[in-house]
Amino acid sequence: MSDHDRIIISWLGLRRLIGVIGLVHPVVLYLGGLFIFDQALQSSMSAYYYTGMRNVFVGLGFVTGFFLLSYNGYDKHDRIISAIAGLAALLVAIFPMAPELNPTEQQITIGNIHVGSAFIFLLALAYFCLFLFPKTGDKLLTVKKKTRNIIYRISGALIILSMAFVGLYFAPTPLQDILKPYHPIYFGELVAFWAFGVAWLVKGQVVLSD
Repeated sequence: MSDHDRIIISWLGLRRLIGVIGLVHPVVLYLGGLFIFDQALQSSMSAYYYTGMRNVFVGLGFVTGFFLLSYNGYDKHDRIISAIAGLAALLVAIFPMAPELNPTEQQITIGNIHVGSAFIFLLALAYFCLFLFPKTGDKLLTVKKKTRNIIYRISGALIILSMAFVGLYFAPTPLQDILKPYHPIYFGELVAFWAFGVAWLVKGQVVLSD
């Protein structure tokens, strides 16, 4: 096996790992909280920081961040976006959301860093799906590549729509009171994580490889 082949396999493996983490992250938090600590579904993935799943939440955030920082992609553009996403993921893990009950001024400040970092993280992942993954360069645009591009763009659109939905939920409307019992933030995050997970698995050629 040549060095070039080893590099390609390494890239594919990293993409697959990032994709798997995206898919399992919200599920592991829920199932671990439920079966290990007997805790109900939390209002958001970030809220698991204040449960027995704290270390898992932080650990998965660090793993995601380091994997993204390790991902070089094809060019400088890829590396910049990946570095932004990786750093944002680390900040999400380091700075927890503010507790829902009686947060201090310092906790609110830290929580704002958390929310801003989460926004940048998801936005960077959406950018990957919408603009970077569909690129073809000088390669022939095969039928499978066209199909992959459709999946990438659907995934990117789902991430953006999930972010918009969560943002709309916090708007001063009756929607918040209506949806709150159904954990809309958690499920919005779940859709976004599953969308980017699927996109990275497809990019890792788990399916639809040429």
